[in-house]
Amino acid sequence: MKEDKEIIEETIKIPADMSIDVLAIIVKEKLKNEIIEVIENRSIIVLAISFDKSLIRHQNIMHDIRSMIDDYNNFRTEEVEKINWR
Repeated sequence: MKEDKEIIEETIKIPADMSIDVLAIIVKEKLKNEIIEVIENRSIIVLAISFDKSLIRHQNIMHDIRSMIDDYNNFRTEEVEKINWR
């Protein structure tokens, strides 16, 4: 019996500093992806990633990517707050 696939396309914004790390995961896991936009003045890459929502592995990969980006954004925010603390 063939399993039904639940292909989802999610658009994420990747800071340029994180692009190699995130793209390495996407390529390693052979996820279909497309660069939608590059926002040069904000150093952001907008990327559409297609994954099978019915596969736990794909869900975990997407969770890991989101967590990496969130951690990076929190780090950058903390850095700016320390600089602007006065």
